[in-house]
Amino acid sequence: MEKKNVDRIYRIMQTFQRMHMVNPNASEIARGDLMMMKRIAMNSDDGDGIMISKLAALMEISNSAVSQKISALEEKGYVERYSTKNDRRRVYAKMTLEGQAVLDRENARLIASMTKIFERMGEEDTEKFIELLDKLYSVVNEMRHDHKNGCG
Repeated sequence: MEKKNVDRIYRIMQTFQRMHMVNPNASEIARGDLMMMKRIAMNSDDGDGIMISKLAALMEISNSAVSQKISALEEKGYVERYSTKNDRRRVYAKMTLEGQAVLDRENARLIASMTKIFERMGEEDTEKFIELLDKLYSVVNEMRHDHKNGCG
């Protein structure tokens, strides 16, 4: 790929990032907190939560980084941490009702925003965009796999 295309993509990505910073009211929660809460909610077994170690593996970050983020989310009342009576070493995190409400509001805000964007883009361009994102994901995932296996 030519350097000008790399520069162009980089500028577009920076612009998207600045747009989020310019409109702090766009979200009631920090992006990192939101990502952590989404992982907890999506991977909780019947609302029982997810083990901290499993959450760390899913997010590809250390147990201590997850624990720090969980502590911050606990202080805000969005998640709670607990261990089982049978094995105190197994620590879980689960969403609180308040945390789930925040997550639901953020999801509704995201859906409304994306709906407006896709309406302006039109159906054909939206389909192309989604197909290209799928392709990008596949290529990046394949490259990560190759890298982990020492192939590239």
